[in-house]
Amino acid sequence: MTLLSAAFLASRCLAEPEWVAPKRLYEIKDNPAIGFFQRIVSMTVSDKEDALYILAGPPDGIYIYRRDNGASWKRFQLDEPLESGDRVCSCSGHVWFVHKKQLFEIAENGKPAEPKTAPAPLPDSIADAICDPAGRLLLVNGARTEFRRYDAKGVQDLRIGPPETEGDQTPGAAKASMPPFNLITDIAIDIFNRIYILDSRARTVFPFEQNGKQLKPVSDDRFSDIKFPNTSHSIAVDYDRNIWVVNPQQNSLDAYSLFGTLVKRIGNNSENIDNGDLGFPFITPAQIIIDADYKLYIIDSAAADVKVFEIKPQ
Repeated sequence: MTLLSAAFLASRCLAEPEWVAPKRLYEIKDNPAIGFFQRIVSMTVSDKEDALYILAGPPDGIYIYRRDNGASWKRFQLDEPLESGDRVCSCSGHVWFVHKKQLFEIAENGKPAEPKTAPAPLPDSIADAICDPAGRLLLVNGARTEFRRYDAKGVQDLRIGPPETEGDQTPGAAKASMPPFNLITDIAIDIFNRIYILDSRARTVFPFEQNGKQLKPVSDDRFSDIKFPNTSHSIAVDYDRNIWVVNPQQNSLDAYSLFGTLVKRIGNNSENIDNGDLGFPFITPAQIIIDADYKLYIIDSAAADVKVFEIKPQ
C-alpha cells in the first residue's frame, strides 16, 4: 500500500459527519378542539394539498394541518381505536386509511368506508401506504415482503416482491425474480419518483428507478468505522439524494450518501446543536418525512408531537 492510499484510508476512517442544526419552523402537539395529543401513530404529507395528515389521539382520529405553517385545518374522528400499524395516505383525490392491515377510504362524511374503486389487485393485507410525486399509490403488503404501485386509475403498474404463485399472478405481468430485500422496514420516494426500501436487518437501503430497475444498494461504507444501524425503523430522502434514517442506538437522525458514508447527523449534541430557546431538536424520533419544500417532519414519540424543521439544500 502506498503512503498516499494509506493516508486516504485513514482520512476516510477518521472523517466525522457534519452535525446539522436545522431551523425549527413549528411544532404540533395538540388540536384546538380536543387539546394535547397523548400519542401519535403515524403521519404523511400531501404536497398537492399543502397538508400534513396525522393519526393521533385521544380521541383517535385523522388530524389535518396546513403544511406551510402548522395551522389546524380539518379533523375526522374515528369510531374505532387506532392501532400501531395504522397509516393514512392522501393520493390522487383519495384519502386512504390502513386499519388492521386492511385498506379503507375516508368518505365525504369523514368515516372510513370500503373503497368504491379500490386499487387492484390488492395484497391480502397491507402494512404501509405512500403516495409518490406523480400521484401513484404504493402499498406494502402485511408481511413486508413486497410493494405494489398503482396509477391514478388504481391499476397496478409495478410490483417488486417474491414471485407470485400461478393462480395469483397479475394478468400480462412479466415473471418476477426474487427481490434483493428480505424485509421492508420502511419505504421512501424522492422527487424523481425513485423508490428506496429500508431493510434494517440487512443494514441496507435498496433503491429502484421508477420503472422498477434496481440501483446499487446503499450499505456500510467499508472505509468507515460507523456502521449502518440495524434497528432503524424510518427513512427519508432529501434533494441531494442523501438517505436519512432514524438511529435509535445513537438517538439521532443520520444521513448517508449513496456510497454509504455517514455525511450528516442531527441529534441532541449540546456542543454542536444551537436551537436557541427551543431546546433539543427531539427526545425520541419515531418517524421522519422530507417534503419537496425542504421541510423535515419528525414524530417525537416521547413528546407526543410533530416537530417540523427546515433543511436547506447545499
